[in-house]
Amino acid sequence: MPLIGLFKGAKGAAAVIILAVLLGWGAAASLTNLSTPTYKGQSSLYITLQSNKSATDLNQGSTYVQSQMISFAELASTPVVLDAVISELQLNSTTAKLAGSVSATIPPNSAILQVTATNTSPQTAVDVANSVATHLGQLVTQLGPKDTDNKGIIVVKTIKTAVLPTSPSAPNADLNQSAGALLGLLLGTLAVIGWRSYQSKRRTAEKLESETGMPVIGTVVAHDGTSSTLLMVQDPGGLHAEQYRRLRENLRASLASRDSLCVELTSALTAKTVISAVNLGVAFAETGVSVLVIDADLRSRRAWGNLSSGGGLAKYLSDETETLEAAIERNSALGIDILPAGVTQEPAGKLIASSRMADLVKSVRGIYEVVIVNTPPVLSAADAVVLGELTQGAVLAVEMSKANAGRIGESVACLRISGTRIIGLAVVRRHFGLPLRRGSAAKRAGKSYARVG
Repeated sequence: MPLIGLFKGAKGAAAVIILAVLLGWGAAASLTNLSTPTYKGQSSLYITLQSNKSATDLNQGSTYVQSQMISFAELASTPVVLDAVISELQLNSTTAKLAGSVSATIPPNSAILQVTATNTSPQTAVDVANSVATHLGQLVTQLGPKDTDNKGIIVVKTIKTAVLPTSPSAPNADLNQSAGALLGLLLGTLAVIGWRSYQSKRRTAEKLESETGMPVIGTVVAHDGTSSTLLMVQDPGGLHAEQYRRLRENLRASLASRDSLCVELTSALTAKTVISAVNLGVAFAETGVSVLVIDADLRSRRAWGNLSSGGGLAKYLSDETETLEAAIERNSALGIDILPAGVTQEPAGKLIASSRMADLVKSVRGIYEVVIVNTPPVLSAADAVVLGELTQGAVLAVEMSKANAGRIGESVACLRISGTRIIGLAVVRRHFGLPLRRGSAAKRAGKSYARVG
């Protein structure tokens, strides 16, 4: 079973997490076994003042000792103490090196000094701790205050001698393995969450077909819309142009027609996923057929096409004196005719649902061999449903990175209720910054024909 398959389903997710926990535990155990164990020896000193005087004097003496405890602790790592320890135990070490393995700590509000020594040898750790405690006690007595007989009045008593440890202080196998297992649990959980999040955004043609029950009839490139993207003339021998030719042939095969074709191009929710109808139209024109591209998205209010000769579709539908001949633009550079949307103050839905629009589609189907109608998204306006009834079927564009099976299904249901045939899905992949070639046909065709959608 491929590792990637473990991420599928609840059992697969659990398997991944358990595997990560075991790997984390095993890695921690291995690192623990590879680490050199160290041992600690600890002895404790009790420091007080020798006094036969009143309770007040004893209290003052105790206050004095506690005020000096930090200084006493710092003496534990001084050369005076450590040189004596090295000499006594005949250690193969330097004062600086030994100082790094010796520490002295003071429990809060106490006169107890705890001396700790760390070493890879348990016996050496014990010997060093006891020796440091002995020499430290002697030094504290020597440096402390004296009585009238010049005798030290600080009393240092050993209340605990270091004993041979039975287990290393580091590494802590139980703690390390628990931490490793916990880290594995965290990483395994994040891996499952991350993978499923990635998979929810990532779509393949097979997955789309499985989720929606609709065939994928083509994959085309989309653009950011900031410049002309006439891929069919920009790079006619390139991969993107071939994608439109493949979509062209799949449409013909789906409709079992090569001589007469009228299709609607739409999307589920966002207009940014609409396929470039111009590119598809140019792909059909390559085969020698007459092509008309109609931009029936009157709601976008974009400046698409050259409207100097007429007002486009909007004016044609709202002004009965406008002729179809005046509304349609002839583009010899592209080899197709275009009917731009134009701009209107009247409700777009009213114009699209008018009998004049229906008569228009019927009329151009009798004139052109291929008619491509671009519409607003299905779920944002009823225009796609209205126009779908006038064509042979609809192609639903789906942007791969934003594909949502629920919205696609809802769009398909809306179109089917109206009697519109769903030819299939066209997957749109995002593409940015494709430059125009100098002197190319795309430039000559004019930047105004950027893309439909």
